[in-house]
Amino acid sequence: MELVSAIILILGVFLIYLIAMELYTILFRMTGLTKEKAKFQVISMITTAGFTTSESEIITSSRIRRRIASAAMITGTLFSVVIISLIINLFTKLQNTDANYLEHAKWIGVSFAAFFLILILFKLPITTKLFEKFVEWVANTFFHVNSTNNVITQLDAYGSDAIEEVTINIVPEELVGKTLAQSNLKARYHLNIMMLQRNKRTIIITKDTVIQKKDVILVFGPKKLIEDFFDVTKNVSEEDDLSIKNSITVIDNYGDDAITEIEVNIVPNELVNTPLIKSGIKNVYDLNVLTIKRGDTSIKVDKDTVILENDIVVVFGAYKNMEKLFIESVITTKDEKEEAHIG
Repeated sequence: MELVSAIILILGVFLIYLIAMELYTILFRMTGLTKEKAKFQVISMITTAGFTTSESEIITSSRIRRRIASAAMITGTLFSVVIISLIINLFTKLQNTDANYLEHAKWIGVSFAAFFLILILFKLPITTKLFEKFVEWVANTFFHVNSTNNVITQLDAYGSDAIEEVTINIVPEELVGKTLAQSNLKARYHLNIMMLQRNKRTIIITKDTVIQKKDVILVFGPKKLIEDFFDVTKNVSEEDDLSIKNSITVIDNYGDDAITEIEVNIVPNELVNTPLIKSGIKNVYDLNVLTIKRGDTSIKVDKDTVILENDIVVVFGAYKNMEKLFIESVITTKDEKEEAHIG
């Protein structure tokens, strides 16, 4: 049975080896690499093949990716040593094994069946989801991968320029409440927005387009400028708390109007302790509050409803008016308070 034990041990280590590869692949994907590029780089690192391509620059140019790559290479080296030792041990067992080949074959077959069964179970959607949650915890705890930051994925490179896909989790300050024409994105940063996807629908880019949270955009320009501009963690000091800003997520579009979900972290002055009928949200901003979620409870909306901090509000109306009320007025109020404090 020593031979069977040796084979089971090799299969167990090989299973952990495959899981480690999947873990590092997901970690790299969380930093913005495509699945194909992440997989290729992880295989190169963990197998210690050291295969170098121009794509390796996307690893070395990021501090977080360098940390993940270092861990992957150390893991690969350890696995190489362990696997070689186990293979040598297996050959030793083969020489010393008894002649009961039928019994050995039975247990070896059971071992391989169990191995492939575990692989199949690992590919089930529920297992994959639980594993990704575990990887997210690993990313936040050990590698400080900020899942709330914008995800930047390089699709292609042309010297110092690149085409990159950016998933907007936090709208950069220069784009908040501004059209592309107003932001001077092209003139100041030499960046071109080539495509925009919102709620899995492609939006036609115009000078009046406004970038919103949860948008997925395709950007062409100098690679460093793209990453400097959209990596908001580089531009925000530790004292700034991004979570206190209101955020607007578009559920559906109807021309200039939209149905949106607004996370109210700061109640605008016009709405503080004021029923909807007296607030001017309808008369001044022409906005209709459809539903309010407060904690785990849905609040019935009527003329006497008061919007509170931490409410999630579903609103219909002109998107620009939502920004004026829930974004711009809040920023203005904050600036006025800071000026008054300084004065």
